[in-house]
Amino acid sequence: MDLPATRVTAQGTQGALWRDAALCAGLLLGLSVASLMLGTVALGPERVLAALLSPASDPTAAAIVRNLRLPRLLLAVLAGAFGGVAGVLLGGLTGVSARDPGWSGVLSLGALGAVGLLVAAPASPWWAIDLAVAAGCG
Repeated sequence: MDLPATRVTAQGTQGALWRDAALCAGLLLGLSVASLMLGTVALGPERVLAALLSPASDPTAAAIVRNLRLPRLLLAVLAGAFGGVAGVLLGGLTGVSARDPGWSGVLSLGALGAVGLLVAAPASPWWAIDLAVAAGCG
């Protein structure tokens, strides 16, 4: 009788894992677009797209996006990915769960973001708490 309950729990955990992965992917995509658009010279989405696809149509926007903002964005994404890989490797070497974000030192800041939101709005949905954790870590 324990097997069906375990199966439901495993499916629920996997569903939550996919939900969190989709939330993180959406957050990464949104922040990436904002990173390409925002700066000292604000560019609209059409100018960023034109700079990426046809740089000759708007040389100023192409220079800003291709030479300044895109390399910065790619470097930030790679640094985050390498930090994740380092956490998994460190978890494998030490035997501590790789899902524990405490190895990086941002756990307390993420908790501060979540607690701040829960104090301000106690009935917050799960996605708002996830965003508050991400904002606290950032």
